[in-house]
Amino acid sequence: MKILFIQDRYIKGGGTEKFIEIRRRKLEEKGHQTFLFTISPDKLNFKNSIIININEINPLNYYFKLPEVYLKLRKYIKKINPDEVHIQNHFIYLTPFLSLTKNYKRKIYIHHLKLICPSAWGIYRDTKKICDCNSGIKCLKHKCVSKKGFLDFIIKKLFITKYKKTEEFIANSKSCRDLFKKQNFKNIKYKKLPFEPEYRDKKIKRQKNLFIYYGGFHSHKGIYLLINAFKIAIKENPNIKLEILGEGREKDNVKKLIKKYRLKNNISLIGNINRKELYKYYKKATATIIPSIWFETWGYVVTESLFFNTPVIGSDMGGIKEQLENNKLGVLFKRNDSEDLAKKILKLSDKTTYKSQHFQ
Repeated sequence: MKILFIQDRYIKGGGTEKFIEIRRRKLEEKGHQTFLFTISPDKLNFKNSIIININEINPLNYYFKLPEVYLKLRKYIKKINPDEVHIQNHFIYLTPFLSLTKNYKRKIYIHHLKLICPSAWGIYRDTKKICDCNSGIKCLKHKCVSKKGFLDFIIKKLFITKYKKTEEFIANSKSCRDLFKKQNFKNIKYKKLPFEPEYRDKKIKRQKNLFIYYGGFHSHKGIYLLINAFKIAIKENPNIKLEILGEGREKDNVKKLIKKYRLKNNISLIGNINRKELYKYYKKATATIIPSIWFETWGYVVTESLFFNTPVIGSDMGGIKEQLENNKLGVLFKRNDSEDLAKKILKLSDKTTYKSQHFQ
């Protein structure tokens, strides 16, 4: 069987991207052929793939590339004639994705809330309070999206309405599935995403007072909340350290905040690392912190960290709360509450042993 994966924003090292890599590998081990069509700001090289490079700094580049994306995808579909099409993240190009694949059996995987929320955050951007994802005038009132972005979302929403009852949607968490059901998505089911560690060496050398964050430098990921929490926690325990792994457009602002709070001796910016190096950090860390303020449907970092019996401190919302099973497999803090996050950091700061039931 020939299966085409389509994704419109492939970010190297991301959780969705990791899912695609694992899924393709498992399908090919069973004798299937897999193909990939994607758009990415990174230089990628995968077999049986068409990758269109776009400079992510300017979102308008995605719109300028629309004719190229449409024509290349149409040609690629005709060339391989897939038996199934698996559509992944869909920020800009959902309309051409669906129109060009209408004659093929397809599955639409939900990795975020973009189909029901213009910003995909699931919260109001100005107040950071949880919204009802009802996509009304409140989206503009709370500065969740620009007028142009809101119009684009409404058009997309009208387009997707006819597919709500007929398409097969797959959510990566129960909380995500339930949220979409409230928005009248009838044929949506939950499916646990596959996890397959690249390196299985589980020799642990845990360190006290060492915390890690792996992810992008983006406000919705809670990076500023994390810095503020460390500022509070250090007053009580000046020995705690934070190592931030990753990159992002807001890195310069994060650097300025670290400098402003005089946290250079406690917080280190490591930059991008490969999976093998990341696993070394999991094995030595006291805990992994997931400070997201938006609705994470599911966190690959949570799964990886628990695989190494490294506790996770995560926000009590969406897929993270579900993965940590309400404090059974980690420690939850009140979402967007830097003081509560600081308390949880201090709670785990001197621990070097932790037993998770997740993979036993």
